[in-house]
Order: sequence, then structure tokens, then C-alpha cells
Amino acid sequence: MKTQAQHARFAVSYPHGGAYLVASLVGQYIIKKYGVTGKSSVETALCGYNYGFHPLVPTNLHYGPGNPDDGLETVHKLDPHQKILIKRDLADCLAAVYLDHKNNHPDLTEEDFLKGFDGVNGASYFNSNMERVDFCEIISYENMVEYPEKWLTRILHRCIGELNDDGVDLSVVDFVVDQSKVKDFRETRPTLYNDSVGFAETVFNTSQLDFIHSKLP
Repeated sequence: MKTQAQHARFAVSYPHGGAYLVASLVGQYIIKKYGVTGKSSVETALCGYNYGFHPLVPTNLHYGPGNPDDGLETVHKLDPHQKILIKRDLADCLAAVYLDHKNNHPDLTEEDFLKGFDGVNGASYFNSNMERVDFCEIISYENMVEYPEKWLTRILHRCIGELNDDGVDLSVVDFVVDQSKVKDFRETRPTLYNDSVGFAETVFNTSQLDFIHSKLP
């Protein structure tokens, strides 16, 4: 393996939309392949240049005040080949975000959350911004958790450095997928995790889901 100065790749999603899952899987691959110790999987993905990979930065774009290094303005300026969009059903994303908010605000109702900025309006704002960004890959979250070996391999090819002559080791891909929980997130599995496909149905009632889908594509 040879290393070089690398240009970061960015995995972009709405909060709880898959960006950190993608970075974690890439990090787990590097950990297993190169025997990395002392770092979490996401930290390892961020330090990919140490192992012949382009660093992979997971981001939800932090589209509030300020201009962080992984924010919308930064991502706009990057070349398309540096950007991967993970698209998850926004109802599922909103269900997970709502539970995050409820941890800090126990009296927050589903209706008040959905009608506030962090609810449907925030998701719509994120969507409209993504329509103006060019990505090298747009990956369905639901498809990714259904076929994780395929998509992890594809993402690794996007992240591997040009001077890395090791290639993508498919046996390590299989190991990572088998050791991770990603298969448990499929629609056909019991919905136990907020990363699960269809999770919104355990949080919102039918009328609330109808409201979400009427406001979001």
C-alpha cells in the first residue's frame, strides 16, 4: 500500500439518515483490513489518509447559523466526486430526531415537533438545498441496508486512494457486514432500532405520517 495527501469525501444525509452509518462501516473496514487500534470506526474513517484512503467525513450539514467545515457552504464548493448523498425516508429520520428532542424536552408532543422548524420545515429545507448540490452517488438508505455488501464495496471504491494498490478486499467487506447491525435495519426485520426501515410507524400515528408525506416528497 502507498499513501499520499488525500482529498476528503463527504457522506451527506439528514440527521439519522445514514451518513454516520456509512462512515462507521468504512472505518470498520479499515480497522479490520489494517489492524487499527485505539480509534472508533468513525474516527478511523476520518483518518483514512493514514491507511491509503481519502478521509470520509459524515455530515448532516449543520444548516443553522455559522459555516462549519462540514456545513452546506463547504459542501457546495467541493467537486461532485467528493460528495455522496444518503437518502433515507424522512419520516424515519424525523421519528429518530423527535426522540432525541424528547430526551431533553419530555413534554414535547409529536404534533408540536412536526410543526416546528426541526420537524417537517427543517426536512423540507434540507431537501431543497440538496437539489442544488451535485453528488457522485445518491444512495437509497433502504437499498443500502438491503444490499450492504454491494453498497459498502461501492463506497470503498469512492474512498480508496489513487496510490493504494491493495484494492477492496471483499472478504473484509463480508466480515464487516456480518459483524455490524446493518442487516437488522432492513424492513423485513423487527423494528427495534431508530436506524430501522419503517421506524416512523412506531413513533407517529397515521394522521401524523400522512401530514409528513403531504409536506415532503
